Amino acid sequence: MADEERTEIRRWSSRRVWTVGLLGAGVTLVALAFAVAAIVHSSDEVGGPSDQVEYQARIRAGRSGLFPGTLHVEAERRVPVGAESRIGIWACGPDSGVACPAATATSGPVPDASREPVAVPLGARVRIDLTGGNPEAMTVRSVDATGDPAQPLTERDDVAYWAWFVKATRPGTYPLVASVSVLAGDSETLLIPRERVDIELTVTRTGAYTAREATRGGWVVTQWLVGTVIALLGTGLITAATLARWRRGHRRGPGRSRRRPTRAGRPDA
Repeated sequence: MADEERTEIRRWSSRRVWTVGLLGAGVTLVALAFAVAAIVHSSDEVGGPSDQVEYQARIRAGRSGLFPGTLHVEAERRVPVGAESRIGIWACGPDSGVACPAATATSGPVPDASREPVAVPLGARVRIDLTGGNPEAMTVRSVDATGDPAQPLTERDDVAYWAWFVKATRPGTYPLVASVSVLAGDSETLLIPRERVDIELTVTRTGAYTAREATRGGWVVTQWLVGTVIALLGTGLITAATLARWRRGHRRGPGRSRRRPTRAGRPDA
């Protein structure tokens, strides 16, 4: 009987071993299947060697079609505080000629140094974004906020224009940066690194701003004076109360605070 039970136990142990082994193999196969699917999916997203070759060929083709162009900045470099000022940037192809208003303009708001244009490559879709260095004190908004900021400049005589309104709430010197992106086709892929155009805007004081600041400063001084007077009065009252208590205690004298001794009776005669 004992031998039969030991045989049965060994038999069940072998079955369990096979079961566990099969389950482990199944789990391993499922994990391998998921890993292969993930690798295939990631390679589809990233792109295989053929996709990379096609991408590089598209970039080279886009770069080969670029030609030298110019940017012209139109901006009043000194503006009063609180006033909205317009900043415009023209992008002109080398054969645009009189079609580029900024290149032939002789009056109007111009850069403070000169009318020298900024050389940039054109020949594709171009987007220009203007940002300010101090967003808390200066707001920048596009004139055409609902349109596509990228414009096609694929021909040598093409001309494009971007404009923004800027307004500062405090006087000072504010740096602005115009970022020029040359894009491949209809995508957001850069054909070349972004070009940077620095624009400096000086915001000057006005009579109304000075009067408002003076009023605000006077109110601050008044608040400080009132607070100081109240603090001094409070300190004076506390000091006076302390002195009054001390004087009352001094006038009373130390003997008044002690009990009087009882008079001893006279001895009998």
